[in-house]
Amino acid sequence: MAREVMKTHDLKFSNRPKTTATNLLFYGCQDMGFAPYGAYWRRARKMCVLELFSFKRVESFQYIRDEEVGVLISRIHKACAGGEVVNLSKLFLQISNNVVSRCVMGKKFEDENGNNRFRDVSRRVIELLSAFCVADFFPAFGWVDVVRGFIGELKTISKTMDEFLDRVIEEHKTELRTGKPDDKRDFLDIMLQLNQDIMLDYHFTPDNLKAILQDMFAGGSDTSATALEWAMAELIRNPNTLKKVQEEIRTIVGKKPKIEMLKYHH
Repeated sequence: MAREVMKTHDLKFSNRPKTTATNLLFYGCQDMGFAPYGAYWRRARKMCVLELFSFKRVESFQYIRDEEVGVLISRIHKACAGGEVVNLSKLFLQISNNVVSRCVMGKKFEDENGNNRFRDVSRRVIELLSAFCVADFFPAFGWVDVVRGFIGELKTISKTMDEFLDRVIEEHKTELRTGKPDDKRDFLDIMLQLNQDIMLDYHFTPDNLKAILQDMFAGGSDTSATALEWAMAELIRNPNTLKKVQEEIRTIVGKKPKIEMLKYHH
């Protein structure tokens, strides 16, 4: 149903209203999510669909999902063995962000304790996108956003994200020049390679690339984590369904590691 809606009403979904936040955070709406319908939007959409969301590309990233799920299960098992409370909301956000990070930029940016400054910044970007902005409804009162610090925070977060993405892009360019193996190339590598293809009649600017990269995290991290969190909450509310799922998993995967029902804390 969702696929049919997006297919039939694609043009309507592609023309989202520009806001103060999207202009500052996405380089004047140069991402795929908020760019107006036109030649640039079609090129960005085509690249994302063919190079990141295609069946072949999704299958090639299977090992990343397997590894991150293994890490997630290990953390839950360790916490349960130690009698600790398991915060599934936090763990789901970590795994979704790590999977997206590795698929899009080749690595995750967290330390041994699971802390990830990039994840915190990208999460704040999502929060600011949905925050109320006076100027979006009453342009003449835009000074209110300046006084209350909203514009200042947007610019600070935008600068932090911009500097981070600049470093990542430069690292990828260096790796490509030194001969990065094809099976180790991520979405950013592919975008940079396409940009160097003289046969193409278009090329993306650095701001285009950074805006599209932010789309990948805004659209992939929180949504996946929220879906997992909702699913777990519904299973715990319905013990019979939970039991059927546990039996199915143990039948197909096996009984080790055996993880009993966890206490859910939002």
